[in-house]
Amino acid sequence: MDFDNKDSLRKYSIGDLIRKSYAEKNMKIYCDEIGKRKLSDYHKSVYYRIYGEKYYFEIVNDFDKAITLLKISNYYAKKANDLTIFASNLNIIALIYAVQNKKEQALFFLKEKKKFNSQEKPNYQELLFGGDDALTYGVFGDFDKKIKAYLKAVKDLDDYLESEKKLPPELILEINRSKRDKYSNIVESYLLQKKLDSASFIIKKIKNLPLSKRDLDTYNIRENEIHLAILQGNLDDAIQKAKKDLKEFRNNKISVFYDSYYLAKAYNLKKNFKTSLYYCEQALLSKTISLGFINHELELYKLAMDNADKLGNDSSYIKYSKLYHKVNKNFDYNAKTSFITKLYNQDQIKPLQYELNQRKNKNYYLLGIVSFLLLTGYFLWRLIKSKEGKKKFLEITERFRQKENKDQYIETDSTDKEIVDQHLEIDSSVSANKENTNQNLEVDRVETDSISKESAITLAPEKEQEILKKLAKFENKEQFLSPNISLSVLAASLNVNSNYLSVTIKKHKKTNFNGYINQLRIDYIIQKMTQHPEYLTYKISYLAEECGFASHTTFTRIFIEKTGISPSKFISYLQSPPK
Repeated sequence: MDFDNKDSLRKYSIGDLIRKSYAEKNMKIYCDEIGKRKLSDYHKSVYYRIYGEKYYFEIVNDFDKAITLLKISNYYAKKANDLTIFASNLNIIALIYAVQNKKEQALFFLKEKKKFNSQEKPNYQELLFGGDDALTYGVFGDFDKKIKAYLKAVKDLDDYLESEKKLPPELILEINRSKRDKYSNIVESYLLQKKLDSASFIIKKIKNLPLSKRDLDTYNIRENEIHLAILQGNLDDAIQKAKKDLKEFRNNKISVFYDSYYLAKAYNLKKNFKTSLYYCEQALLSKTISLGFINHELELYKLAMDNADKLGNDSSYIKYSKLYHKVNKNFDYNAKTSFITKLYNQDQIKPLQYELNQRKNKNYYLLGIVSFLLLTGYFLWRLIKSKEGKKKFLEITERFRQKENKDQYIETDSTDKEIVDQHLEIDSSVSANKENTNQNLEVDRVETDSISKESAITLAPEKEQEILKKLAKFENKEQFLSPNISLSVLAASLNVNSNYLSVTIKKHKKTNFNGYINQLRIDYIIQKMTQHPEYLTYKISYLAEECGFASHTTFTRIFIEKTGISPSKFISYLQSPPK
């Protein structure tokens, strides 16, 4: 197909484009075409879901962007009253947090997803997504729970096929494809547990599904077969399959990555360290997200270190050791290394201590005196600050004691302008026109500070009251939690002049736009922490994201600025209230 010819895509219906977005290699081409069509709320939810899950998460690996788009998908899913997509999106968000090793956030969204599970007989769409929350448990290494969930999901699909005698062929095909994917996830878990007979049994069940050769030739099925061959010791068979796959699918980034990874593993086990190192480097050039228990990037660095060590290549050893430590420091992968070591029966590679030794001849006596004086001054300062902190904490909690609980999810009525429609639409310039917004932790400082005409503006009381009523509605909907909010975005959504809005905020909120939004966000998270004890167990970085800040550092700074104490100290006081 000539993708430069716009007419070549117009012949497809929206349903066809959605299916191709999931099935074809160049999914973005089809998804872009969907975005050009006039869409219902349901199709908008699907459109944002595909972009968030398949493109930004699995291909681009931009986790923050993926989560944002999935939340927009849920906005439209809720408008379309499609709780199946809504719950499935929460599951994908949980998986995104899981692959980042953020277990608390992942489990939080899994818990939220369960609230939207159908209480009645599952519908067709729910059956297709059935068991997918087990992916998150698989990332954490709970393989038994993952296998059990997927086996149940397959049985539910079989029961549905049995009960519905007159299903159209396209639905039967979709169900069998879903069974294929669930079986593949079961195989992966059996392989990680080294239950090779069980893995082989499920692979046979996949092969017996009434699907075409193309439908049975997916990369995850091929990689499972190569992985099985390695674990069975059939290294030449694994190498032959991986090379054939690599040649046939050389334009598929995911296939190239996994084929090169398994070739590096197989050649290392054959003690062909030079060839293994070559494929390590090839795999790292096609690096992609790993949606399973093993972080393949770290395993490749370890494998490259082992190959370089065996070859006596000190420069490569140092290079990959540094890369391993850099990534492992952010990921904290050490808890999994012993399991993965047993998986391949290889010795765990010891990290190279390449840091320079410090000079040993120091004046420890002088250092001890200086340290004692500094510590004494520090503890005196902490004592004073502690008393001030307790006083501020009591003042804050008293102020929030009478506040009513707020709903967790934003409700929006049809008379408002849709902010997500006007300001979060994905187009070809989505990365360029939002880059500054995503990186800035406060709200549009340049925009708000550059208005020079405000001092000359005088608003009629009626106009001020109109703006204040709109601001109250904005606050009630908690739209200040959006990381993309700015003065211009808010003004457009409220249908008011941005200068008028800025003047009204300064006059009645006694602060500028930045201060106004940041105060709303801090008040929101304080209320969450005081009314919902589970928030006290979350990391500061998650609390920051929850209330609209893009980083732990800025959230902490603004929290201290608004309250006088740090978030961690505030949490400790909530856990053990001062007298």
